[in-house]
Amino acid sequence: MKTFDTIKKEIYHILKDCDVALDFERSEKHGKEVYVYSENKSISIMKLNKNKKVYSYDYFFNKDKSIKDNLPEYECFVGEICEIDNSLNCCNDITEEEWVVLYGNTPILRLIFLNILNPSSSSIDFTIPTNLDIFDFEFTILAIINEKSRASKSYEAKRMIDNKVRKKESSCQNFLDKC
Repeated sequence: MKTFDTIKKEIYHILKDCDVALDFERSEKHGKEVYVYSENKSISIMKLNKNKKVYSYDYFFNKDKSIKDNLPEYECFVGEICEIDNSLNCCNDITEEEWVVLYGNTPILRLIFLNILNPSSSSIDFTIPTNLDIFDFEFTILAIINEKSRASKSYEAKRMIDNKVRKKESSCQNFLDKC
């Protein structure tokens, strides 16, 4: 029987080495979005809930639709993602989401991300980190979540994330410390 630390190390190595597009399959479980690892169905990534609305259009943009100057780098990035949607409606529906990496039904790692959604069209539905410096295993989780997005602007948003988010090389110990 595997120990809890052995399971955590196995999950870390999967997140470091997986093929984001092929190794995780999207499904639903109890009405929640789930990504199941194809080689070991006990390992999954699941959205727990959407919390409160976090931002509004006025937080990011001036009346002339330009991004406000005094925002920190991370919040400017949120505004840039919102600009993909020409109407900027998605800035009024940014929610905080809690995601969990599971082994069976046991939570291993919990992360908070933001979801940018334009509910009036299918142009934007994208999950982003809550800061621009993240560990590579966190980046992989984001990539898995966003890989299956059916939004029409998802390619552009993925490219922006690849260019803006700084992936920090992690060790297994970094992963264990976050668990």
